[in-house]
Amino acid sequence: YPPLQGGISAKTYWLYNELSKSDFDFRSVTVGVKKYTAKYRDIERKTTCLRDKVIPWHLPETTLLDDRLLRASLKISDEFRPDIIETNYLWPFFKIGLLIARITGKPLITRHAGSDLIKFYHDSEFVDNLKRYFALSDAVVTNHRVENWISDLCDFRCNKIHVLPSYVPNPDVFKPRLSSKNYDVFFAGKINFYWDLKGMKQLLDFIKRRSLSALFVCGGNYAVEFKRQVEKLEISKLITYKFFVHPRQMPDLIHSCKFVWCWTESGGVEDFSNLIWESIFSGVPCIVNPEIVDKIISELRGIDCSNLLYTVKEGKSGPLFLPLQVKKPGECSGRAMLYRQYIRENQDLYRSLM
Repeated sequence: YPPLQGGISAKTYWLYNELSKSDFDFRSVTVGVKKYTAKYRDIERKTTCLRDKVIPWHLPETTLLDDRLLRASLKISDEFRPDIIETNYLWPFFKIGLLIARITGKPLITRHAGSDLIKFYHDSEFVDNLKRYFALSDAVVTNHRVENWISDLCDFRCNKIHVLPSYVPNPDVFKPRLSSKNYDVFFAGKINFYWDLKGMKQLLDFIKRRSLSALFVCGGNYAVEFKRQVEKLEISKLITYKFFVHPRQMPDLIHSCKFVWCWTESGGVEDFSNLIWESIFSGVPCIVNPEIVDKIISELRGIDCSNLLYTVKEGKSGPLFLPLQVKKPGECSGRAMLYRQYIRENQDLYRSLM
């Protein structure tokens, strides 16, 4: 289970939340890291979260996290007796998941995020590990965007590779509704090494020139540098900060804003943002880089994006949010049917391994 924030964590939370309504039960072990974990998050009773800990007499450059994860996982495994072991992130969780699977003799499902695959795909030292990880898994869950990469890393095509939608929001949770708009624009995500590739400088300039009110839900290693930029531009009064929040809070936050900032430029980790899905389902327009519009439409598989995809254009009196011309969507079974299919495919995967 990944750290308690970010896209992969939200995907995991919403999927397990839905599956637990049926005949599926789970326990999870994860890690809380100060810069990347929601503060005051009400950890569900089924989740064990390891917090930061100073390890005495440790060897250089290690926190002995693997050992702590192993102890917690073994304890829960002994009590819960799972039928399936699953890891939803590769580092540092795969090694622990594999060991538990071997000890219990249960099948191992390996899911990857966009970041933990793409960051290491061109690093020969880590690619060797990736190939072994996937070879030792009973099922590898990927998505159509990187299916060829996974097939290459597995060195073969076989029935252990399962291409599933990486995420579809619950349309009963993320849905259009009337609500007061307290902010002009909403940004949510990690302020990391690639923070400038999320159009952040452009967004801050836009906030300054238009005196927009903005809500930022963020954290990460470069959050301090980002806030310095805000102070330098003298726009601190226009921006409200929240640290990472529980996924359940996202619908209200999205609806509290007129627009959602979903800008992505090439050069970083090119994964498809949960926030685009969630803003489209919520009926709140999102602002995107026009270069990725075709990719967005393809990913949304026929969901109508009319009047929901905007970009930034320079107008006579400054930058403007302008709607993008979106092609008429192809045939689509609707939000509810897409969601049911997404859940059903995951249920089928678990049952196939039992």
